[in-house]
Amino acid sequence: MGDTTVGTRRPLYTAVCRQLFLTFGIATLAGAAVAEDVQNQWSCHADSDGNWVCATVPISGTPYRRPEPRVAAPAPGQVSDEESHINPTRNLDWVPLEQLSVDEQERVRPNCCGAYIEPPRNYPESDLTPEEASLRVSADSTEARGNVATLEGDVQVSQGYRQVRSNKAVVDQEKRVIELMGNINYREPGVLITGEEARLDMDSREARLTDAGFVLHDSGVRGSAKTLQKGQDDVIYIDNATYTTCEPDNNAWQLKTSDVDIDTIRNMAVARNVRLEVKDIPVLYIPWIRFPTSDNRATGLLFPVLVAGNDNGIDYSQPIYLNLAPNYDATLTPRFIQYRGAMMEAEARYLNDWSTTTVSGGYLWDDDGGDVGKETTASGERLPYEGEDRWLIGVGHKGGMGHAWDTYIDYNDVSDIDYFRDLDTTTLEVNSQSHLNQEIAAGYTTRHWRLGVKAQEFETIIRDGLEQYKQLPRIDANGRYRFGHDLILSLRQHFVAFDHSEDDVFGSGTPLTRDADNTTVTGSRLRADYGITWDKEWLWGFFKPSAKVKAIRYDLDTPLAGQTDESPDILVPVTSLDTGLFFENQDSWFGDYTQTLEPRLYYLKSEYEDQSAIPNFDTSDLTFSYQQLFRDDRFSGSDRIGDTEQLTLGVTTRLIDGDTGIERLRFSFGQIYYFDDRRVTLNPLEQDALVRDSSDIAAELSAGLWSHWRLQGDILFNEQDSDINKGSASLRYNNREGTLFNLAYRYTRRDTLQFDLSQNIDVINTDIDQLDLSFALPVTDAWKFLGRYNHDFNSGQELEVFAGIEYSSCCWRTSVVARRWIDRDDTLLLGTETLDHQTGLFLQIQFIGLAGTGTRVNNILSEGIYGYQPPEP
Repeated sequence: MGDTTVGTRRPLYTAVCRQLFLTFGIATLAGAAVAEDVQNQWSCHADSDGNWVCATVPISGTPYRRPEPRVAAPAPGQVSDEESHINPTRNLDWVPLEQLSVDEQERVRPNCCGAYIEPPRNYPESDLTPEEASLRVSADSTEARGNVATLEGDVQVSQGYRQVRSNKAVVDQEKRVIELMGNINYREPGVLITGEEARLDMDSREARLTDAGFVLHDSGVRGSAKTLQKGQDDVIYIDNATYTTCEPDNNAWQLKTSDVDIDTIRNMAVARNVRLEVKDIPVLYIPWIRFPTSDNRATGLLFPVLVAGNDNGIDYSQPIYLNLAPNYDATLTPRFIQYRGAMMEAEARYLNDWSTTTVSGGYLWDDDGGDVGKETTASGERLPYEGEDRWLIGVGHKGGMGHAWDTYIDYNDVSDIDYFRDLDTTTLEVNSQSHLNQEIAAGYTTRHWRLGVKAQEFETIIRDGLEQYKQLPRIDANGRYRFGHDLILSLRQHFVAFDHSEDDVFGSGTPLTRDADNTTVTGSRLRADYGITWDKEWLWGFFKPSAKVKAIRYDLDTPLAGQTDESPDILVPVTSLDTGLFFENQDSWFGDYTQTLEPRLYYLKSEYEDQSAIPNFDTSDLTFSYQQLFRDDRFSGSDRIGDTEQLTLGVTTRLIDGDTGIERLRFSFGQIYYFDDRRVTLNPLEQDALVRDSSDIAAELSAGLWSHWRLQGDILFNEQDSDINKGSASLRYNNREGTLFNLAYRYTRRDTLQFDLSQNIDVINTDIDQLDLSFALPVTDAWKFLGRYNHDFNSGQELEVFAGIEYSSCCWRTSVVARRWIDRDDTLLLGTETLDHQTGLFLQIQFIGLAGTGTRVNNILSEGIYGYQPPEP
């Protein structure tokens, strides 16, 4: 065996192997080890006739070490390849999980039993590029006859990070070709290609292999080919190929194609006449597909979305991804809905170093009206939305990352209130709620000030929803200064112009503010809140007195009904004191836990000002809770300033783990005591609650039970009526390994509604009384059961019920969910009628390393099961 380091001279090995690497520069192969202290160097030169003359020359010195890869232990009856310096071809560098290092195991995809690991490159100059490194070759023997040289017996060549190996190499200097035979391995970082025969053209630098196999280590892609050809353009051309990300000897899925072109520079592949096979059964034919061989994006067909439901029938969507540039792309989704017709959805995304923007939309031509079997009437009336075009548009934008200024857009619009209930979305990043936000804003932030301007309105998409006021525009200027360590000056002010459309297009509600002619009142508002606080804290407590002035001034187009002032204004002084103590007991009844006792006192005085002449543009009562005990106003929004003189007494106790410092339990309760009646209100029917001497008793509990369980709850108790006005409790389990269990109950007492129906008064109970049970239960590493049961006791109906299974292997995942749910088009009369349920069967499949089938199932599971995280794509 010989080993050669070639410097400036160019004998046979130099010319042959340098040309070999230039010709097929995508892979490497390690050589074989030699003796420790003596090595032979081949010396070759051309004679007078142009024939090669070669001989071995012994030289002293330590030869370079070739890579020593890990090789799995041979199966019973097999012989280990101890002389092989590269992993055997049969396993394509596959290393079982138990033989991987800890760091390598952390990078393995979930549910994989191993990974493709390159052998270490510990030979000299292995970290250099081929252009920077010396050429190193070895073979058992060589023979030169004329212009033909034959190298035999474990031919191994390396130059920098590139390597090649074969049993035999024949170099024809006259024809300028190199033929390799037997156990051919080509390597470079991240790539291994094997074959039985190869032919390399030294002039065109093209290479052709037969019966080839390949693996891309980083992406876990492997495949085979009848022939594999490498051209001058760094593209590998493969005929009769297979492609998969599954482990060796596992063809859970694979692509079979007539030809594939792999760009090794851009990590992209184009395949033609593609069959997707699952367990060797063809399931899909694609005439052409382009996909990445790494984490890069690629233009091409994504896998379709298929849903079967009782309202729309078969709903099929085919996303088409367009990778237009590194920083912007688009997705077009032709969609066919059995009972509604054809539509198109589209989404475009743009990203630069300071902003991200998404524009999306959908359009349905000539709606067929939905499930004909359910909607057909004897009178021949037109079905809902039959013959109408329906559409959706959404724009999302966030700008100013890394800058003092920022921009924001959240604009959504639909053709009708039933769009989301009838059509939903398959691939769009658009959220549907009772009101669609339509907002554009910009801001600037300094050390002490935050300046902002925005325009905002809401589109109502529920039948009993009130149409909201438009803010066109709103200007905010908020400042905060800290003097020394304890004194804080707060300056908050805004100006906003309110507008309102009398054309209540979608909703059936009416605005709250009317003038004498029953016309919606519009105008502008200037609000200023100035305050100073002494924020003093110690280890044993805190003391925070505060003084504020709150002022509002309006410029109305017309005064309110019963009023004459078009420019009402009010000014209210507010004082408060927030103070508390911290007590700790480390010798508690609870062992190594530290118990705290934290009493808190909050005094608030806000003067009364008559506010009957001012409108209500954006204000509502805050939901009462334990945290509300310590706020300086009982209203959200800026159209009311609550009047009160009150004292809040509250107390909190905690159990803190003495070893970790983690809070294991927190329990708080408190109550407000009023020294005078409150008079400012939004709803005259609530006046009785404003003359009480004390508020409901509010309490909340949070406990970490054992290592994975958490118990939470809150309650509002009316001691005068001995009633529970509001309460909730939840028990949750999350072991951070995929197992989830959630049991929650919530109750809210609400005022009854009365309707005059044919001179009979119908009293409607509108209390919220609901149970919510959900879970995600892995039964094996690969299989998981999922489900939810959400029941409303007031109406006696299930709001949502679904059950599903999720399977996840090394190279593919699937989720199947059967769902039954209510899609409300109003929020007023829940519990007064039996509502129609929708049913559907949802399927999602993801072939890892290839594509997925949308996000609808992930959205259902994430919204329905608290703590659920979809598998990473």
